[in-house]
Amino acid sequence: CSTSPRVSCFPSSSSDRIVCGPCPPGYVGDGITCSAVDGDICSTNNGGCSPDATCIANTAISARFRQCRCNDGFTGSGEGSQGCQRIISSNCANNPCQHGASCISYSHHGTTDFYCLCPSDYTGRYCENQANLCQSNPCQNGGRCTNNHGVYYCECSEEYMGVNCEQNRATCGGELDAPAGVLSFPTTNSSNTYANNVTCVWVIQNGQQSTKVLNVTFTRFKMEQSPGCAFDYLEIFDGPSREYRNLGKFCGQKFLPKGGNIITSFNSIYLKFRSDPSISHEGFSLTWNTIDPLCGGLIMNRTTGIIESPGYPHHYPANRDCHWEIIADFGKRIQFIFTDLDIEPSPNCTFDYLIIRESLFRLPSSIRTLNSKADSVNIIARYCNWTATPEQSAPPPITTSGSFARVHFHSDPGIHSRGFHLVFNQIPGVCGGILTGSSGIFQSPSTAYTTTTGRTFLTYQNNIVCDWLIRVMPNERISLSFLSFSLESDSTVLRPRNRSGLCTFDYVEIYDGESFESPLRARLCGRIIPPEIISTGRFLRVKFRSDMSVALRELNGKIESPNYPAPSLLSKNCTYQINVPIDHVIEFTVEQMDIEFDHRCMFDYLMVQGQRYCGQTPPPPFYSMNNELKIYYVNDESKPSKGFRGSYRSVEIGCGGVLKQGEPMIAISAERLITSSIVNQCFWEIRANKSHLVMLKFFHTEIPNRIPQDELQQRFSIDRSTNCYDHYIMVNDSDGSLIKKFCVEQLPPPITSTGSILFVTYVLNVTQSNQEFDLVYSNSTNVTKLTTAIPTTTISSIQSALNRMMLRSFYATYHFVPVRSFCDKNIFKNVGVIRSPRYPRRYQGNRNCTWIIHVDNGLQIHLNFTEFRLEPASEVNSRCYDYLEIRNGRRPDSPLIGQFCGFGPIPDIVSHSNYLFLRFISDPSMQNKGFEVYYEAMATGCGGTMTAESGSIESPGFPDHYISNMNCEWKIRVAEGSIIVAYLVTLDMERTNADKVCEFDYLELFDNDNGNEAKKSLGKFCNHIEGSRPVIKTTGNKMFIHFVTDVSINQGGFKLNYRTDCNQTLIGRYGVIESPNYPDPHPHNLNCMWHILAPLGNNITIAFTQLVLETNVDCKFDYINISEVIRPHQYRLTDAHLLILNEPYTTKTKMTLCGNYTGSLPPMIRTGQN
Repeated sequence: CSTSPRVSCFPSSSSDRIVCGPCPPGYVGDGITCSAVDGDICSTNNGGCSPDATCIANTAISARFRQCRCNDGFTGSGEGSQGCQRIISSNCANNPCQHGASCISYSHHGTTDFYCLCPSDYTGRYCENQANLCQSNPCQNGGRCTNNHGVYYCECSEEYMGVNCEQNRATCGGELDAPAGVLSFPTTNSSNTYANNVTCVWVIQNGQQSTKVLNVTFTRFKMEQSPGCAFDYLEIFDGPSREYRNLGKFCGQKFLPKGGNIITSFNSIYLKFRSDPSISHEGFSLTWNTIDPLCGGLIMNRTTGIIESPGYPHHYPANRDCHWEIIADFGKRIQFIFTDLDIEPSPNCTFDYLIIRESLFRLPSSIRTLNSKADSVNIIARYCNWTATPEQSAPPPITTSGSFARVHFHSDPGIHSRGFHLVFNQIPGVCGGILTGSSGIFQSPSTAYTTTTGRTFLTYQNNIVCDWLIRVMPNERISLSFLSFSLESDSTVLRPRNRSGLCTFDYVEIYDGESFESPLRARLCGRIIPPEIISTGRFLRVKFRSDMSVALRELNGKIESPNYPAPSLLSKNCTYQINVPIDHVIEFTVEQMDIEFDHRCMFDYLMVQGQRYCGQTPPPPFYSMNNELKIYYVNDESKPSKGFRGSYRSVEIGCGGVLKQGEPMIAISAERLITSSIVNQCFWEIRANKSHLVMLKFFHTEIPNRIPQDELQQRFSIDRSTNCYDHYIMVNDSDGSLIKKFCVEQLPPPITSTGSILFVTYVLNVTQSNQEFDLVYSNSTNVTKLTTAIPTTTISSIQSALNRMMLRSFYATYHFVPVRSFCDKNIFKNVGVIRSPRYPRRYQGNRNCTWIIHVDNGLQIHLNFTEFRLEPASEVNSRCYDYLEIRNGRRPDSPLIGQFCGFGPIPDIVSHSNYLFLRFISDPSMQNKGFEVYYEAMATGCGGTMTAESGSIESPGFPDHYISNMNCEWKIRVAEGSIIVAYLVTLDMERTNADKVCEFDYLELFDNDNGNEAKKSLGKFCNHIEGSRPVIKTTGNKMFIHFVTDVSINQGGFKLNYRTDCNQTLIGRYGVIESPNYPDPHPHNLNCMWHILAPLGNNITIAFTQLVLETNVDCKFDYINISEVIRPHQYRLTDAHLLILNEPYTTKTKMTLCGNYTGSLPPMIRTGQN
C-alpha cells in the first residue's frame, strides 16, 4: 500500500491477499498508489466531511489541514458521512449529559433520541470520559504529543516545527553576514502569515568590519498582541548571541520595536522569533546597513539619568571614545553613583579608561570639543586599574562641586571587559544664587561658635562650591565688603603649593562681570579681612570653593553646671553634647568640681565616657574618641552642691570622626595623624539610616620618608612584624563585636556591617620610654576609657620626627547600601548563617548575590543546609536557571565544588582551606523560598577529597601567600577504569638549592590515596617551573597530594588542574569500568574507549550493575558499544607491553546500548577470545 501518503493495509479474510484502505482526503487512487488532486484538500469528496457540512481548508497551517463545520440546522463533529445530524427542538429529560455538555434531541428513521454536545476535553455518550487527543498520535516526524484539557501540543525535534511538526525548521533563521541587506519573515509581504508554534533565530553581522555598527530599520511589524508579549514575539539582543544585552521583547502592530530604528553597539545583532499554536499575523520586515559607531552626547534639563558603556553589560567594543557632557540646573550639583565598573587594568591608563571631570562653569564653545583637555576641567575620578569583583563591586559615589561635568570613556583594540553603568542625579547645592536687591548680606554655609572671650570662629562645610551672581540696575555699581573672613590658607597645612601660587585649597574668587570668563579681581583665603571691592559694571560673580580638608583650626569654650558656683537646690539631669569638625578630637578638662560624694557616685555625679565622678577632686583631662563628646551631669537635690566648671577645646589630629548618611562623604584616612600631638590612634563611627548598611573599602597609600632608617629605629619603636601590635586597623560591627583586626600591610576586602553602624579604629604606636598611652574601646553603651600622660617636650620632639618619617598608611571609602537589595558580603566571623534574599519569603528575580567566607588561618569551613528550595533544573538539558554556586576559595574562578538548584537536601560541605565562595543567581521567571545554610569554622587544617571528573586544587589563600606550618592533604578519586592526568598551572614556593630535594616548602604527588598502603611518588615540586608544565599521570584512578610549609618564607603557592583519562588498556582477570563522574551524570562530548586484555585462553564476561543513558532512536547520541576484538595474533598478559592498539584488527559488535535500564539490566555479554 501507499506509504506517501500513508495508507493502512489489512489481511483479506478469504485469501492471503493484502487489502489496502482508501486514500486520505486530498488524494485519489486505489490505495496502492495515491495521487494528490488539484486544489486544496476540500476539492475532493468534500474533504472527507459530511454532505451536510462545510469543508474549510487552512494551508497556512499545512496542506492537509481542514475543518468540518456542520451547516445551520445540523449538529455534530462534521467528520464522515454521518458526521452531521439534523437538530430537532425538544427538551432533554433530566439532562443526562455531564461536565457542562449540551443535550440535543434528534429524530432518525422515525426514532427520537438525544446526544450530548461535549466540551472538547470530554467524550462518550454522556461526556463522561476525558478525551485523549494524543491517542491518534497527530504529531509527525517523531514529535511528542502532550494532552492538556482538550488541547494537544506537539513537542518537535530540532529538525521540524509547526502545529503537528510537519514543517522543516530550516525554513526560518540563519546567519546573515553582509554590510547591508533586508530580512523579512515570512519571506513575502503578501497576505501570508507566519506559521504557528515555530522558533526562528537570525544573527545579522558584518564580519568584514568589526569596528563598525549596524543601523537596523523596521519597515513592517505585525504580530499577535499579548500582555508581556507572552504568545508571539520578536526578541532582540545587542550582539551576536543571547549573552549580550537584551533590548526587549516586541509584539503587536501599533508600534515598531524601539521606535523603528536600532543602532547596535557591535557589528552584529541577534533576533529570536517565537509563535505559539494559535493566532498568526504578517510578521516583520527590516533593513540594515553598516555605519560608524556613535556614543556620548549632551545631557541637560534632566534631574536624573543613566550612562553606561556601549554594549553593557556585555564586554564593550574596541576603539571607542565616548564623551558625555552633563549640565545641571543653576545652583545644583551632580552626583554619580556606580552600580558596576569593570575596565581592563593598565599601567598609567594607557589602554582602557573612564574619566570624570568637573567644571566650575561650562566650557566656552571655542574650546568645548570632543577631545578637549582644557585646564579648567578638573579630573575628579579616573578609573583604569579598577576591576569589579565580589570583593569590590563598585566605587563610592562621586559628587561634583559645581553644575557641570564631563564623562569620557575610551577603549583600545586589546582586551575588553564588562564596562560601567552609572546613575547621575541632580542634588541641591548648599549655597549660591542670584542676588538682585540694592543691598544685602550673604555668607558661606557655616556655623558660628563664640568663646567666653568674645572671639568668633566659623566652621564651613568641606568639598563645596558656592556660586553667587550679584546684579544691580544699569549704570549702577556694586560695593562688596567682608564683615568676617576665616578660610584655610596654604601656610596652615603641610602640602605643596601649585603653580598658580597661594589659595590652593579653600578660597573666594571675585569676577568683575556676569561670568567666570570676566576679569578675575581677587582670589582670597586666610584670616585677614579683605578690603572693599567695587565693580566696574552692574555684575559681580562670587565663587567660594572648599576642598576635602578641615575648615576649622580653633574652637574652645566653657561648660558649667546650672547656677554655678552657687549651690543647686533643684534636681538636675543635664546632657552636654560637643561637636567639632571631622579630623578633630575634643580635649575636656574639669577645672573645678564640688559634687556630693559617695564611693559609687550613685546619686550626684558627672559622667564622661561612661565613667562617673563625684567629690571635689577633678579627674584628669579627657580626650574624645572622635569629633563628638557627650557629658552628663545628675543632681538629686538631697544635698546641695556647687556642681562643676570645665573647659574644652578642639584639637586637630588629622583623622577620625562621626560620618553620617546624608552628609557630604569624605575619604577615611590616617595620613595626617603623623602631625598629631595628642593621640596615636584614630576612631571613626560611620552611621547609616536604619534601612541601610555600611560598606567599607580599604586602599594603600604611602607617606614620604626623609629620615634614615637607622635613625628612625633609634628614635622610635615601630613594630613592623606580622603580629600587628603597633600598627593595625580594627573594624567593629553595629553591636560592638569585632569583625576583623588586620595589619595595615595586609588590607582586607570590603567589609559590610550587619546593622546601620560601623566602627573603625586605627592604631599607630610610635612611643618613647617616658610616654604612656592606654585606650580601651567598646560600643557606645559600654565604658570607653582614654588616658594619656605626654610631656610637652616629648610631644614636640615626636612631632618633629614624625614629620620626616615614612609609613605605609591607608585610606578607605565608604558608602551606604539598602538592606533590602544588597546581598554581596565578605564574612569574617567563624560562625554564622547565610540566607537567600528575603528568606523565608520568595527571593526576587534577577538577583546576583555573593558571599565570601573568611575564617582564621589553619581552619576549614563546614556548611550545613537547613533548607534548600530553588527553581528546578530544566527537564530538557538539566540546566539550572536559579542556582547556588559554591567554590573552594575566595574568587569567582576558584575550584568549583558544585552548582545546586531544585529542592534539597544538599549534603554537608567542608572547604579545603579557610575560604569559601558562594554565589546565588536567579533569573526573571520562577522564584521559590530560597535557602538557609549555617557555617562554622573547624580545626581540621586543610585539604579534602575530590571525586569530580575534572577540577582544580589551589594552595590556601591562592594567589596570595600561603601561611607557615601547613600540612594539607588532598585525595582525588575518579571513575574506575580511568586514570588521572594532572598538571601544575602555577608553582611559586620557597626556593631551595639544586642539590637539595625541596627541603623547606614542597608539593608532592603520589600514585595512590590510601595512607595504609605504599604510595609511589609521582614527583616532589618546590622551585619555580620554567618552560612547559610537567604532566603527571597515575596508573589507577586515585591520587594523593601532600602540601607542606615550614615556619619561614611564604610565597604565592600553587594551582593544579586535573582531568579523567578514560581511554585505557585494562589488563587482568577482572575489574570495574565506570563512566566518568559516576554515579553523577557524565559530562557532554565524551569519547571513551577501554581495551580489555585477559589471559590467553580465557574469554571475557561483562555484566552491568547499572545503565542509565540518554534515550534516543537507534542509539545515535549517547551509547555504549561492546565489540569483540579479533586480531591475527593473540597476546598473553606478559606480552601486554607488545600490544599495539592501532595495528589492523577486526571487531565483532556484541551489543550497542542506550536508554534507561533501571527496571531490568541488559543480559551478560561473553566474548569468544581474550
